[in-house]
Parts: sequence; structure tokens; C-alpha cells
Amino acid sequence: MKTAGVFIFITCVISNLLPGRAFLFSRSPVPRSTANIVIASTTDSNNGKNNSAIVLEKKFCKKSSSSLDKVALLKQQAQKLRAEADSLELLVNETKEDRLAKAERKLEGWIDDLFVNITINDSTQVINTVEEVARVLVEGRYSPEQVDKVFQRLCQTDQADSPMMELLADATNEVDVLEREKNPNKRWNHVVERKLRKKMFAMRYGIDPEGVGEE
Repeated sequence: MKTAGVFIFITCVISNLLPGRAFLFSRSPVPRSTANIVIASTTDSNNGKNNSAIVLEKKFCKKSSSSLDKVALLKQQAQKLRAEADSLELLVNETKEDRLAKAERKLEGWIDDLFVNITINDSTQVINTVEEVARVLVEGRYSPEQVDKVFQRLCQTDQADSPMMELLADATNEVDVLEREKNPNKRWNHVVERKLRKKMFAMRYGIDPEGVGEE
């Protein structure tokens, strides 16, 4: 009751000081967590104009739940794209390794086809003669590029004067001297033995044979 009397007394005093104006007061406290602006309005009874006094309250910044949902969605999409990229990279690496392994098996097959006549066991093989290697070069339609790949493989394990390199060079000479009309292997260019000899000569002096003998 004492509080109500004080409120009425203040209202009467202000009404006497500012006649013709109606004041709107609220005794209910404004929740600080929901409102950031409180407006106390006065109305002039003579001209009907509104005069507003704006009281600023401290504003609390909060992230909306919708923004958090968008961030989570973008994070999930990024993780999915990263996983797909990793899968593609693995597939490319596997494909590259498969190609290399296939080329390696093919090269090993050429070497066996050219040089091996009979395999007795894992450590014993009967090697072809010069004439037999030359026959395989002709009938197998070997190209100079294939012969060079075989030679490069022999360079990894053999010396320049090794029997295998000599056998290959002598066999290519047998094919080089054939007349073109009598050679069914039209891929042959008839200068293979000369290039191999140049490479072997470079190896004897410690020179990398790759690129040597190319015209």
C-alpha cells in the first residue's frame, strides 16, 4: 500500500507540472533477455503528437540454430568431398601401378620369348642361338622400339660385353642384312644392330647408353 501511494503521488505531481499530457507507465519489469529497446511514450492531448524516449538496453548476441545447422551441413559436405577425392587418388594410383605391372610382365615375356629355349628348372635354362633369336625377331614382328626396351632391361643387370647383349646384337645383325623384300617383318628399319653397338661402346666407358645412337 505504501508503494502504491508513492506511485500515485508521483503521477499527480507530473500531471500538475505537464498538464494536457497522458503518461503511460508500466510497473511490470521488462525481461532483459528478450528486449533490447524500451520505449516510454507520451501523448499530447492538444495536437495528438507522440513524443518517444528511447532507452537502450544491452543486447545479447546469440547464434541462431539455423546458422548452426548450415555450418554442420557444409562440414558434412566437405568431409564427403574429401573422401571422394581420396578414393579417386587411390584409384588413379592403382591404375598406374596396374599399367606398370602389365608393361613389366610384357617385357619379361619378350625376354623369355627371345632368349629362352628350354627351362629345366628355376635356375637352369637353355638359351637360344643367334639364328633362333633372329627367327623370333622376324616371325614375332618385333619393332626396333621393343628391341631397345629389351636392351635397356639387360643394361640393368648385365655388362656391356655380357653374352646376352652380344647375342641380341648379333641376332639383330642377322635381321638387318636381310633384304627388305625377304623380311616379312615390315616394322624393322635395318639399322638396329648399329645402334645397339653404339650403346654397348658407351657403356664400356661409363656413359649412360640411354639416348646414344639415336639419329
